[in-house]
Amino acid sequence: MKTLRTSGGSEPAAQARPGGPARPATLLIDSPIALARLRRSLWLPHVTTPGTRIVLPADAFGAVAKRAEPRVNTLYASCGCKAGALAVLLTAAGLAAWWGLGDMALSGRVLLVDLGVLLGAALAGKLAGIAVNRMRLVLLLWRLERGFARAPTA
Repeated sequence: MKTLRTSGGSEPAAQARPGGPARPATLLIDSPIALARLRRSLWLPHVTTPGTRIVLPADAFGAVAKRAEPRVNTLYASCGCKAGALAVLLTAAGLAAWWGLGDMALSGRVLLVDLGVLLGAALAGKLAGIAVNRMRLVLLLWRLERGFARAPTA
């Protein structure tokens, strides 16, 4: 597994084996500078290797690393699928109620419009899920960064 040390200068990409897919990368966040760089990079569009993992070493973060690392990785890998599914479910329930309460005759046009509404809800829910989880990750990294600032230096 290729480790990307974000505390150093350049950050090499995950190395691909000849003829094979790129291996998952590990982002080692071991300094306040690396943490701030990761937090700022989340606002930019980026492509990550599937399975990229963020490691918060215990020597840099103490006991907080054990609790924060799984949460950071979950938020970093979030794709918004749960929010998209919830939006589709709620929209489908709303459309079913609309059909049940209304005096509408089901036609091809009505079904196509409703299908468009469901697709729009799926897209809007997915984008909202990604945005909310990205905000949560930025806030969590900001809190970790503030903890670095308060930590006594030896």
